[in-house]
Amino acid sequence: MIKFTAILLILACSLRVLGSEDQLFDAQPEAVRKAIQDCFPHARIWAVKKRSEDGQKLFEITLFSLNGGSKYSKPDGYDEVQELITYTLITTSEGKVLEESPHGIELKSIPDAVVKSYAQWNSANIKGMMVTWAVQKERGKDRVYSVGITLNQVEEYYATFDGDGKILKSKFTQNGTTIEIETTSDKVKRYRAAPNDVFVKDEGNR
Repeated sequence: MIKFTAILLILACSLRVLGSEDQLFDAQPEAVRKAIQDCFPHARIWAVKKRSEDGQKLFEITLFSLNGGSKYSKPDGYDEVQELITYTLITTSEGKVLEESPHGIELKSIPDAVVKSYAQWNSANIKGMMVTWAVQKERGKDRVYSVGITLNQVEEYYATFDGDGKILKSKFTQNGTTIEIETTSDKVKRYRAAPNDVFVKDEGNR
């Protein structure tokens, strides 16, 4: 009975958190709140660290996603510990984003220039098993958008774009080996590992 009551209490607390406003979010300046909403629209704040750096007040925000699949497991002796995956966002008090750790992003939130460039890069319209997008911003660098096209368990196309749609990196991986490519419509459509682990061309289409 105690165990059942505890489960109900956990569920009730979860519903209350999801159904109420985020108190840590509400406590931040308006410009910081906007930056959080723009970068992590489906997340909740875990912690906020405020500090001064070069005369600027910075907000280091740790967040976790409300979407499924945002946890991982790790061994702890004979036990297994599950923890939430957390993300970091660092902004100024004016809401300028200085750092944004890599995280998934919805297609509707990606700049039109990036979407257009992606369509040109993937002119073969390869979709494979799944297509996933991510975004990140390192300190002192521009925000970049990455896409991964998973063909199967060992093959994947990958490309990174800047905010204007310029391709920064494009590659194909198979069994941990990487080949730099220009577009998915290159004649090198399908790769097969030769006995000496050198990739060879295969003109077949996916």
